Amino acid sequence: MAIALPFLSFKASAQTELRPFAGIGFGMENRIGFRGVNFDGGVSLPFNDHLAAVGQLDLFHGAHVSGWNEVMNQGARYTQITASVRLQYNTGAESGTGFLAQVGLAVRGGSTHHFDYGNVHEGVVTEAHYATEKVRGNGFVIGAGYGFRLNDRLGVKVELTDQALLRINDMYLLSCSLTF
Repeated sequence: MAIALPFLSFKASAQTELRPFAGIGFGMENRIGFRGVNFDGGVSLPFNDHLAAVGQLDLFHGAHVSGWNEVMNQGARYTQITASVRLQYNTGAESGTGFLAQVGLAVRGGSTHHFDYGNVHEGVVTEAHYATEKVRGNGFVIGAGYGFRLNDRLGVKVELTDQALLRINDMYLLSCSLTF
């Protein structure tokens, strides 16, 4: 990675093809089961028509766990920020168009407040105990999607991403981004 950074900074200063993007999507956290909204943004730096480096930030927030009742979801929340660096390949004639495949590294941090245990009898929870935890990790990011141009300046990409940060606590994201 350290070898690639000088090349990326040289490439960025040699061309002004940095393409910012911003998007919104739906995320699923798999350890506890939170579902929620994801906001993403970043920049893409094309090396050629089919290969680009992507730097991205994701903000995920969920406040509900499917399958839990109202008492178990009381005050539940999961917030996570993920920063990633990815290598993206596309099949289209222009950078960021056609089918997309990407792989990269990510680091994340956040917190969760969730139901931990309690007495459950016939769907009623008594003596509920809640836990607050810090979320930290690093790992791999893989993804696939499709991108297309709306006009000369704007593009759209739809992606499904797996942030396999701790394997036991990975997250799936489906997002739609607008590229400027």
